[in-house]
Amino acid sequence: MDEANYFINSISIAYNTTNMWNLKGYTPYEIQKRSSNKGTTIVNKQKIGRNEPCPCGSGKKYKKCCGK
Repeated sequence: MDEANYFINSISIAYNTTNMWNLKGYTPYEIQKRSSNKGTTIVNKQKIGRNEPCPCGSGKKYKKCCGK
């Protein structure tokens, strides 16, 4: 029974660490890792125009304050 469990664990490790064609070259372990990180959100800052007020709160235009 121990030999059968060892064999099954070895096959499982080999399967999870082998690059798969149907997974576009990734391993099942990498796909699982990528899907668990999907909860993070990337926030893109809005681009500030040169003639917009500066976001630092100085009251000056961006090009005269922080845009140098």
